[in-house]
Amino acid sequence: MLKPPNLLKTIIKPVLIILAAVVAFASCRRDEYSSWETNMLTPIASTSLTLDQLVTDSVVRENSDSTLQLVFDHTLYTARANDFFVIPDTEVKATLTLEKLVLSDRTLSQAITLEQAFPGAAALHGFTVNVPAQNVTSVPPTPIDASSFFQTALLNEGYIDFSISNGFPVDIEEIEFKLINKVTGNTLATDKLTNILSGQTKTATSSLAGKQVDASLEVQVISMKTYATPNPVTVNKNDKVNITITVRGLKPQSATAIFPSQSVHSKDENALYNFNGAEMKKIRIKEGVLRLRIVSTIQENMTVYYSIPHATRNGNSVSEVLKVNAAPPGGGTDVIKDIPLEGYTIDLRGRNPSVDDTVNAFWNLLNVTLDSSGRQTSVSLNDSVYIYYGLLNMVAEYAEGYFGQQVLKAGPSTQAFSMFKNTTGNIDFEDMDLTVNLVNGIGAEAKVDIKSLKSRNTRTGNTVILNAPSLIGTPVNIPRATDNPFMEKKNSYLLNKNNSNVKAFILNMPDELEYEMDVTTNPNGNVSNWKDFLYDKSELRADLRLSMPLSILADNLVLADTLAFEMFSDGNLNRVKEGSFNIIIDNSFPFSAGVQLYLLDDLGNITDSVIAMPNNVVIAGNVDMNSNKVISPVRSVLKAYFSRERMEKVKQSKRLLVRATFNTPKNSTTPVKIYSHYKFDVKLTGDFVYEQRF
Repeated sequence: MLKPPNLLKTIIKPVLIILAAVVAFASCRRDEYSSWETNMLTPIASTSLTLDQLVTDSVVRENSDSTLQLVFDHTLYTARANDFFVIPDTEVKATLTLEKLVLSDRTLSQAITLEQAFPGAAALHGFTVNVPAQNVTSVPPTPIDASSFFQTALLNEGYIDFSISNGFPVDIEEIEFKLINKVTGNTLATDKLTNILSGQTKTATSSLAGKQVDASLEVQVISMKTYATPNPVTVNKNDKVNITITVRGLKPQSATAIFPSQSVHSKDENALYNFNGAEMKKIRIKEGVLRLRIVSTIQENMTVYYSIPHATRNGNSVSEVLKVNAAPPGGGTDVIKDIPLEGYTIDLRGRNPSVDDTVNAFWNLLNVTLDSSGRQTSVSLNDSVYIYYGLLNMVAEYAEGYFGQQVLKAGPSTQAFSMFKNTTGNIDFEDMDLTVNLVNGIGAEAKVDIKSLKSRNTRTGNTVILNAPSLIGTPVNIPRATDNPFMEKKNSYLLNKNNSNVKAFILNMPDELEYEMDVTTNPNGNVSNWKDFLYDKSELRADLRLSMPLSILADNLVLADTLAFEMFSDGNLNRVKEGSFNIIIDNSFPFSAGVQLYLLDDLGNITDSVIAMPNNVVIAGNVDMNSNKVISPVRSVLKAYFSRERMEKVKQSKRLLVRATFNTPKNSTTPVKIYSHYKFDVKLTGDFVYEQRF
């Protein structure tokens, strides 16, 4: 790591103070600006290169004999939970019809006195006489005002009941009557009742289907016939025939009326959800919303009640009430509400889970009521109400059921392989193992078929196909993960020089891997009996672990490190005019190296090299001939002079690249073991000419 250049500032400041004191003693007053140049030696930066930097993202482990083992992990393929199971956005559209819309049942009463029916009854009032048979055709019409009920209604269905209660002292042989719209004179119903005894009530019913009924009505008695009394009766001119009119079951095609509060649409259903072939029993929601939307042209307030009884959180089910205001005349109302479902568990086994025990059945209840405002409102069956409800943007935290036999095809696909990203040159390892771990974090059996795996070196254009008959091209099954507690299942396959060409595969020094593979869920069918499961973090992976002893042959093998380098950012240090860099290297590797330092600008571009060729060779460490171990490092000091012109490039530099190139003996075929204490220490100092000012 870089040691900051503050040491230089620490050295310079005392020097400035001493020089200032000398000048002060020499002259109590200076008449003009003066300066001179002085030499100073200062540390600048340092770093230590080890074989940890040989392979990016690797782990170097020390063995019991102090030799090193290089371990590199790489994930080749990952299938995540949403590759196996997704909750698709689903919206159900319910078209609400007003076929259930009804007007209130109403009853109206009128009376006809004996005097109105028989004007002569006034003269006989109080007398006991025999009353002869009568045929009355001149009963005055009886008006009915229904304006507090409705103004007008075109009926698809409805009935009118005429009830006659005979309070006359004589029996009625026959009474014929009709109901008309008073203004238009249109007849709505005509009926006849016969043989109504004195004190008896009889009822006749007529249909109003297809009739236009207005608020101003009139009942007309067309004729009324009575029998002669067999015996004398006392005449009371105030005796009455009561006519009771009941309109009921009125289902309008259209109406301007005061509509009562009523349910106009209801639904109790198991909506079947499509999970793209999966058969689900239970889902716990991580995120997503239930969306309710109502579009209405009805000029009356409505209330929408929607519930999912088997969607629960903390013992409470989803239940929402949505108020919808009356639509303006000629316009519409559009209301949307999103209900977050985070944390809810939805049971998909139907209305009665313990009985039905079905799958993908989303039990929901919908009820829409018309809320009476007490004012007359125009409504017709042509009015439209659309209700949309569905699940949107849903992500499952947990899912249980049967995921089906899905085949996930991956590739041919190419991905970056960073193991040798910082490595150039050629390297040969004594041995290596590649472990392929097939890890199943899904609660369903899986079959993995790796059809091919290739290492590509785009720098050389070379490709090596992995030949491993025990795995490549041979489908293998992986058991399902287990739950409570959750545990992934793993099958491991060791590839080495005895069963594969893994060494050639890796020594190709790839920067890309190309693979093609298929993953099949539940290859043996629904063996879990709808007990497949997954969590949102569940994965099925193909992981690679490369392990090799650090016993190598090196051919122009490069180790490098980049250091921050801003020693001249301080204004005073900018007075450095020229000088030399001293590169002090303590090498404890058992082979020599060529070293170069490069100046980089703030974009990482090389602006100059520091060490002149061929004066860049670093001597190998001292090797014990018996153990073949380095017993002590060897120091090499390399010098690089910078003229005043080149020093300007140094001042503009932001970073410093240190690069060491290693080679084992050319004719050697015996790999060199690397031990934990081997390293390549680099220190950079400066011997500069500095302009001092007073």
